[in-house]
Amino acid sequence: MNEDGMRDHEGSCITLSDGVPLLVFEDVSVAYASRSIFENCSLVDRSSREVSDVRTGGIIGVLRNSDGSSRTLMNLLMREEISTTGKVGISPTLFACRVNAEHGAFVQSASLRSNFILNAESRVRDLAEYSEENSLFLNQIRSYDSRKVWDICKFVGLSSVVTGSVHESNWSEVSLDSILALLDQNDLIKIRLVRALLALPEVLVLDEVGDDMSVQDLQEMHKVLVAYLEYKIPGVDDTETCKLLRKVANVPRTIIWSGFKRTLQPYVDAKNFMLVVKDSSKIIFTSPDGAW
Repeated sequence: MNEDGMRDHEGSCITLSDGVPLLVFEDVSVAYASRSIFENCSLVDRSSREVSDVRTGGIIGVLRNSDGSSRTLMNLLMREEISTTGKVGISPTLFACRVNAEHGAFVQSASLRSNFILNAESRVRDLAEYSEENSLFLNQIRSYDSRKVWDICKFVGLSSVVTGSVHESNWSEVSLDSILALLDQNDLIKIRLVRALLALPEVLVLDEVGDDMSVQDLQEMHKVLVAYLEYKIPGVDDTETCKLLRKVANVPRTIIWSGFKRTLQPYVDAKNFMLVVKDSSKIIFTSPDGAW
């Protein structure tokens, strides 16, 4: 890692200009035993000019492909996979949460509440001890009582399998593994989405979210995503903690959303951007019309 926390195999430093770049992806190589995924790969625009600065704000779509390279890209951005060369990752000054349906992301023996606040507890450990941000965030976590978490779950659209049809004070104390067999993929995604929202991330990483949803479910999900971008998640964004973290970060929220064309196209409009793995040496950073 270099002094800014980015993985940098070349030993050079990443210079942060005014404002905070969202991510870096330069000269990255990743190979598995059977094949090479990326070879000195960088972000370029449609004219093959290198893109060195991707700014925060709005939605950045990642076009899902069949060879798995788009998933490797997401792993690299979240630093859950290691490249052999280059500089790669979401800026370490931004707190990012990943949302997908993988079972390994859950503590199955723990309660629902423990699973919901997992990312928030991780974030508070990242904040300087005794700082105002740390103190306020601890208070934020303590405020996540049964009713508040239930309301957020209903806002996100979790099914009654998780929440019950009406609020009961002990609903979140049941163990996740007691209901896991009853949950579909959409419920797993929404549990992770609630968990992410409770941590007030600057970056929300949606990994193949929506590809298996109905049109109606996807439309409802998009309303939640818009509320996230606009700091309008009830019970979370209307707090002193959010106000302070927003002031300290001083950047707009960003969603990095990987999915198929049919999933992304209705929601990634001309104000936003796309990342498309062209080949092992190029990832195109383009407006949506250049991705489809």
